[in-house]
Amino acid sequence: AAVPKVAAQIRMWTIGPHSALPVIERAVEAVECDLPDQAIALLSVAAVFALMIPDGNRSLAYVAHAERLSKGSSLVGQIAGQFAVGSAATAVGDFEHASEAFEVLDPVILGLAESSVADLEQMIGAYATLNQQREDWRGARVLLERLLIRAERTGNGSQLRLFSMSLGMVEWYSGNWLRARTFAELQEEPSTLPVARAFHQAQLSVILASLGMVEETLAAVAACRALVDERGVGALRAIADSSLGLLYLGNGEPELAVGVLHEAVGATTRGGMNELSMAFWSADLIEALWLCDRVGDAGHELALLRDKAASSQRVTARALVAQCEVC
Repeated sequence: AAVPKVAAQIRMWTIGPHSALPVIERAVEAVECDLPDQAIALLSVAAVFALMIPDGNRSLAYVAHAERLSKGSSLVGQIAGQFAVGSAATAVGDFEHASEAFEVLDPVILGLAESSVADLEQMIGAYATLNQQREDWRGARVLLERLLIRAERTGNGSQLRLFSMSLGMVEWYSGNWLRARTFAELQEEPSTLPVARAFHQAQLSVILASLGMVEETLAAVAACRALVDERGVGALRAIADSSLGLLYLGNGEPELAVGVLHEAVGATTRGGMNELSMAFWSADLIEALWLCDRVGDAGHELALLRDKAASSQRVTARALVAQCEVC
C-alpha cells in the first residue's frame, strides 16, 4: 500500500484531490481484507484529501470505512483510524466525535513525535493543525516546533515549508501577526508541487491581509487562484477569497467584500464544513452586510454562525457571535 499512498500524494499535490482519491479507493479495495492496517492508513489520507475539495460528507464516508476496519486491527491501525475520525469530525464541527478521538490520541501523540519514524511526521504535523482547530494553541506550537527543528536538522525542505507555514498560522490565530509572517516566509525555495505552492499562498494571504498589506495580499490571492481553479481544490480557493474579503473590508469596500466572502462561506458550507477559520469568514461577512445596510441578510448569516458555534463548541466562534450581536 506504500506505493499507492505515495502515488496518491503526488497526484494530490500536483493534480488535485479528484485525481488522488480514486487511486486510494482502488488501493483500499485491494488490501482491506488481508492488510487492514494499510487500508486504514490509506483511508485516513483520503479523509484529509476530501476536505480539500471541500467535501465533508465524502471525508466522513472514508472515516466510517476506516472505523469498521479498525475494530479488528492492530494498535497502529486503531491510531490511524482515530486520526481519521479526529480530522473529519473537527472539520465538520462534530465536537462529540472529535473529542472521543482526541481522548485516544492525546496520550500517544507526543511519544510519536519523539520517535524517528519518518512516515509519522506528516500525520503528526496534521495533528498539530487539529490542535489549532480545537483552540489548543500551546499543544499545536509544541508539536510544530519539534517537527520544525527535525526538518531543519535533516534538511527536509518540503517539511520545513509545511511546518513553518503551519506554525505561522498558529501564531496568527494567537494574535501574533508579525511573528506569523516571519514563520510563513521561513523558506529558502518555493515548492515545485502546484497544490503545495497554492497551500502556502492561501495561508500567506490570510496573514498579509490581516496586516493590511494590499499589494502583497493581492499577489498571494492571484497566485493561489491560478494554481487551484483547474485542480478542484476549493478549500484553498475559499481561504484566498476570505483574505480578499478581509482586505476589501479593511479598505472600506464592503460591497466587494460581500461578494468574495459569500463565495468563501458558501463553498465550504455546501461542502458540510464547520472549521474554526469559517467563523472568522462568517463574522467578516456579517460586518460587510451590515455596512451595506443589508440588515436582514446580516441577521440570517448571524443565525447560521450562532448554530455553527453551538455545534462546534469553540470559544472563538462563540466570541465572534457575541461580537456580531453587539454590532
